[in-house]
Parts: sequence; C-alpha cells; structure tokens
Amino acid sequence: MGELLEAGAFDGVEVNFDNNAPYSTVMDTEAAKAYLAMNVAIAVEHIVLKAVDLGLGSCWLGRFDKDKLKEHLKTGRKIHIR
Repeated sequence: MGELLEAGAFDGVEVNFDNNAPYSTVMDTEAAKAYLAMNVAIAVEHIVLKAVDLGLGSCWLGRFDKDKLKEHLKTGRKIHIR
C-alpha cells in the first residue's frame, strides 16, 4: 500500500500511518487488502481480454508447481516465477 500511496492512488482518502503501516480510516486492513486484490484481478482480466482480442490464447493460473512449469516450458533460459 505504501507504493500506491506514494503514487497518489489514494489521493483524497484519509490514511494514517500508525506503527509504520498505512491504513485507511475508511477501510480496515483486511478490507483494503481485499480491495487491492480485486483491482489486480480486474487489471489481469483486462490483459487477458486484450490478449484474446489480439488473437492470443491465455489462461490465468492461480496455483501451479513452479518447478514443473519451468521443466515443461524448456526455454533454456533462467525464469523467475513468483
């Protein structure tokens, strides 16, 4: 949330910094996390829709075995998957 605050994403929203952790007086921490996760999901879905528009296939995966994926891709390059 700190990076979003610095970027001005919450301009006009009252935010406090008790214990060095930003939180909004409008939402509790868990609600803010859910709100941010929802916005990320919307952004990812827009990317998926644009990929389809460009004639590309896509599949949004939430959970997978990183090592098996690296083995399957066999790109020969070092891939960082988070």
